[in-house]
Amino acid sequence: MHGSASAALIDLSTRIDTFFVDPNIDETFNRTRLRLRGGVDYSKSDGLSFLPRLSLNFDLPRTRRRFNLFFTRDQAEEEEKASTILGTGGEDELKFNLRSGLRYIISQSPSHNLQWSIGSKLVPEVEPFTELRGNLIIPLDNWLFRPTQFLFWRENEKFGETTRLDFDYPVGKTARVRWRFEGTFSQSSDGFNTLVETSYARQFKMQRGFQMALRTQSRTRPDHDVVVYQATIDWRQLIYQDWLFFEAGTRLSFPEDDDYKVDPAVSVVLEVNFGNFSRPQASERQRQADPVAP
Repeated sequence: MHGSASAALIDLSTRIDTFFVDPNIDETFNRTRLRLRGGVDYSKSDGLSFLPRLSLNFDLPRTRRRFNLFFTRDQAEEEEKASTILGTGGEDELKFNLRSGLRYIISQSPSHNLQWSIGSKLVPEVEPFTELRGNLIIPLDNWLFRPTQFLFWRENEKFGETTRLDFDYPVGKTARVRWRFEGTFSQSSDGFNTLVETSYARQFKMQRGFQMALRTQSRTRPDHDVVVYQATIDWRQLIYQDWLFFEAGTRLSFPEDDDYKVDPAVSVVLEVNFGNFSRPQASERQRQADPVAP
């Protein structure tokens, strides 16, 4: 009985993470997929901005899904405020990050994943990186504990590590509450940077769902400060066949650099996603039948 309850909780968490493309799924996806997102975001502080992103994951043939080539193109973080259409950003040209690399799945089973990546940012500057990522999935009675650990080297940040801890609790058969803690430390960071988040996500009949979240981001240097408080509500819906999605979201941010004044925002996004429909990437039964392991 305990085993079936644990399997149901794992399947629920995986299904919701897959539908909303949570990092737990996105970081370990080992099949061919094209994901293209485009939309707009309007905030009080930055006006109207584009939200462009392209990612391609290519499962190399004859490798039993062990080797994947990946490619991402998205807006450079440092240029987000300069990309506004109507707002404070002026007419600066949009700038993008372009990254490419190779991912090797060292070992994968229903209870763990271990993988190694190597690649480089290509645009705007060449910046090589390498990363080792591992995670466990641990049922704890009615809870699901998912610790994830990254060890990385990036030319701009040097050596560093990120720890992510997720605690999931089911709410019926279609929803879950998640408590997430994530902390990063690198040779170039402002001490220990943390994210603490409480979220509620619900999915309706595999085709639509929403999630709400409260989060804080903090740093420990030069002083221990909360960088931003944030509350978000996002709706996601499949609108055509199994590859076209619509998203709408609203958020309230209270950033430190504006003396924690409220900064409301709304966003609308269309996503083309070939290869990652709202079913889980692999159910526990599928993973048991076809594990990726040495």
